[in-house]
Amino acid sequence: MTIRANISSIYANQDLLNNSAHNIANSTTKGFGRIETNIVESNLNNPEAINTKTRNDSEYSNTDLTKEITNQILSYTAISANAVVLRTQNEVNGTLLDIYA
Repeated sequence: MTIRANISSIYANQDLLNNSAHNIANSTTKGFGRIETNIVESNLNNPEAINTKTRNDSEYSNTDLTKEITNQILSYTAISANAVVLRTQNEVNGTLLDIYA
């Protein structure tokens, strides 16, 4: 995995977190149609978020709080893991530069 892929994954998961928070905030709004976010692999083999607004013809919100909380936990974990990878890559690059100098 490249640095670009790690950064793309962080952005995609941040997008998922933002949309999930928006869905939860509007879960009591009548007729609210939630935003479905899926993280897929792009043409460049980097993760990206695909957002789709769901249609809601009901007078109640169609937000599933269980799914939203689960998505938030998974995204938080993915962001943390990618941050550790970026930090490690930075340390390795620094060590290589120190050896070279």
